[in-house]
Amino acid sequence: MSGQALSGVLIGIVHDLRDPEGQGRVKVRFPKTGRTSDWLRLAAPMAGKERGLFLRPEKDDEVIVIFEDGRLEGDGFVLGSLWSGADKPPPDDGDAEKNNWRFWRSRSGHVVKLDDTSGKELIEIVHKDGQRRILIDDQKIEVHCQTGNVIVKADQGNVSISAPAGNMELDANQISVKAKAKLILSGATVDIN
Repeated sequence: MSGQALSGVLIGIVHDLRDPEGQGRVKVRFPKTGRTSDWLRLAAPMAGKERGLFLRPEKDDEVIVIFEDGRLEGDGFVLGSLWSGADKPPPDDGDAEKNNWRFWRSRSGHVVKLDDTSGKELIEIVHKDGQRRILIDDQKIEVHCQTGNVIVKADQGNVSISAPAGNMELDANQISVKAKAKLILSGATVDIN
């Protein structure tokens, strides 16, 4: 198919994101024709009533647009976004042959990463500054916060931490324990130093 034109397919630049009907559509400008589209729907791996994977392109992103029945004046939709010489993809693991990483990186730099490297499989969510992250691998779940607070809150329910076959350690500069009603400490042996 190399060298053949695809009927009804154009490359364009996202021009407007402010869909007046709130349907997540975009307008696209086509540099080759000088024309701007009507509101175009976005193709997605999953889409349904108030559910699906919603990843709207940014203004000025390069996109590929397909028109129904191959007619450029007909209804069209954005099939996906394209990287270019000016807009390069985010860095990956550097091993294209193994292709172990799947990740989503936001405009500001937040990352959700799935790593399928054999023996090192993990899921990681990283804040843009890299100082706050959640990591899940075969052995553990880690919550890292180099600056700021870690808060676990249940306004209407209970909070339970359980390690029936393991130990639990609390290590801090100062530890406060408060109970509005009764405080119960129990164990085979309770040592207080």
